[in-house]
Amino acid sequence: MSRGILRKPSIKKSLAAKYKGAYTRKLKKSLIPGYGTKTAGWLHPKRKLYNKIYYRTSIDTRKVIADALTKKNERNTSSTSSNVSPGKTSSGFLDFCLIIITAILLTNRHTILAIILICLIGWHVINGEKQESEQK
Repeated sequence: MSRGILRKPSIKKSLAAKYKGAYTRKLKKSLIPGYGTKTAGWLHPKRKLYNKIYYRTSIDTRKVIADALTKKNERNTSSTSSNVSPGKTSSGFLDFCLIIITAILLTNRHTILAIILICLIGWHVINGEKQESEQK
C-alpha cells in the first residue's frame, strides 16, 4: 500500500537552488568529468532508488495549486461573458483555500478532518462540472 506524501517546498531553498545552485552545477560540470550525467545513478544506486520512489509517491503542493489555478483560468477563458452571472464569485479561490487548509490539516495529523475536506473538494468540483455542462 502506498501513501501520498505532500512535499512542502521552501521558497528560500527553491531560490537558492535556482540561482546559487545553477552556478555551482556549472562549475562542477567544468571541473569534474561525468558530473550531472544520467550515469551518476550507477555511483549511488541506493540514492537513485530512494529518489525515484520518493518523487513517484509524493505530491508537490506547488504543482497541485498551479494546476488548479490554470484549469480555472482555462475555464474562464473558454467561457463567454454571457455565461457568467454577475453575482457569482470565482470558485478557483475557494478551491485554492480548501487545498491549503487540507495540506495544513494533514501536516498537523488531523486526518479525519482532512478526509472530510477532500470529500468536500471532490463534491464541489463535480457540482461545478455539472453546472458548466448544463450551461452549455
